[in-house]
Amino acid sequence: MKLVVSPLLDIVPTEAKINLPHAHGVIFTSANGVRHGPRASELPAYCVGPATTTEATQAGWKARQLGETADQLVEALAKKPKGCELIHICGRHTRGNVAQRLRDHELIIATLVVYDQVANPLSEEAKTLLTAEAPVLLPLFSPRTAKLFANEPQPNAELHVVALSDAVAAEIPVDRVKSVSVAPAPTVEAMRIKVLAQLEYLSWVEGRAGDE
Repeated sequence: MKLVVSPLLDIVPTEAKINLPHAHGVIFTSANGVRHGPRASELPAYCVGPATTTEATQAGWKARQLGETADQLVEALAKKPKGCELIHICGRHTRGNVAQRLRDHELIIATLVVYDQVANPLSEEAKTLLTAEAPVLLPLFSPRTAKLFANEPQPNAELHVVALSDAVAAEIPVDRVKSVSVAPAPTVEAMRIKVLAQLEYLSWVEGRAGDE
């Protein structure tokens, strides 16, 4: 088994002026928003998923997880009083349309873009791996990385994809892959477990094929 790391996105800080006007709280939908955002304040931080919540807590925010998806976060925050002022600290490319959906609930939402997700081509090592005949297991963590992968040359390898969510899986060109499986929850830990399970399964299949 060979491990090749080839990110399809690079996280780059923006030149945003990082200051917090008067608000009732901040929203974090990714750990990168925490890492590249402002220093922690007394404001509550409403977060998506355990990884982002942990990152915010460790950075000193009064972090609270409101679900594992953007939909769950919007549903929870929509219950706040009309006119509540929140700041979504995020990347240039976001999913879930969080800010606008909360504005539709008559909350006052500002966005602070603190990082960009710059497209990155596959490394030569990764391209070589995809031209081989051995099966390849590919974890994909976002719909955008799935779209970027679809723009890469057609792989020759038998490709098995593990997607973070159904939204990621929906962007995978099924005619280019052998199988697509989805993590049971949109978390890093769930992805880790799913990837290990798929590796074990593929190793078993390859072992059976070698016995024939």
